[in-house]
Amino acid sequence: MPGYEKTKRYFIRTNLYKYLTENGDLERAMSNSEKLCQLCQESPEDLKAYSEIHKVLMLLNEID
Repeated sequence: MPGYEKTKRYFIRTNLYKYLTENGDLERAMSNSEKLCQLCQESPEDLKAYSEIHKVLMLLNEID
């Protein structure tokens, strides 16, 4: 995503779900998040990079 930032301000002003669905990146984002989540469970030293955004995206996808 152009201009992506891991900041609260960025997520407030950007509709991430809409961007991902319109640009065909939703499945890839969910897959990457799931892989990272699995990696973190296998190697605890990677917990600082932990993400469960795929769960949020799946819920939004069900509603849409």
